Amino acid sequence: MTDKLAIAINEAASSNGELRALLKLAAQGPDVYEKGTRNFTNPLPRKCSFVGPRSGCHTDMVKRTRFDDHACAIARTADLLGDWWMPLVVRELLMGRKRFNEIQERLDINRSLLSTRLARLESEGIVERIRYQEHPPRDEFVMTDKGRALWDVLAVMGAYGEQWLFDELPEIEFYDKRSGDRTEPIVIDRVTGQPLDVTTTRRRPSVDDVASQP
Repeated sequence: MTDKLAIAINEAASSNGELRALLKLAAQGPDVYEKGTRNFTNPLPRKCSFVGPRSGCHTDMVKRTRFDDHACAIARTADLLGDWWMPLVVRELLMGRKRFNEIQERLDINRSLLSTRLARLESEGIVERIRYQEHPPRDEFVMTDKGRALWDVLAVMGAYGEQWLFDELPEIEFYDKRSGDRTEPIVIDRVTGQPLDVTTTRRRPSVDDVASQP
């Protein structure tokens, strides 16, 4: 622990044991912080710095650029799936897990983080919240057609990971439940019926966008 970190902890948390514990967890990195703060009601901002003139926790540091109104479809999808938890939450929903506790236990995710991501998915029309019990009130999260369409995205992400991020085949694989064969997703152009190739694919303004310009 650095001298500046020790000073920051002592000054900020001299009379608050919970805050002291939070600061210590934050100093060990985001993964340790997330796992260690499940029982805290008011976690700190995710990004804290204890080195340099801006030592401490800064809420402005957690703001990120939004791409939900960007002209590029990849940028808009990245805005939706661009943090490390969201694709995993979507994966669990697509695999048939509908209840909050099921997803939380499977992912070992902070409950407040999961609540935030499920709320975003609901606001985007990816999931629909359905009440299955009134007393106490409990909901299920059911994928919509828009949500189920994300399977194509995750399948290609998985194929990329298997090819480039593992020295050997991963312990967990996807397979066709009808044949039992391992799946190997590729991206096919609906118009030509051929696999998409980056060397023959380019970007341009869409026909509708060009027609709308004066």
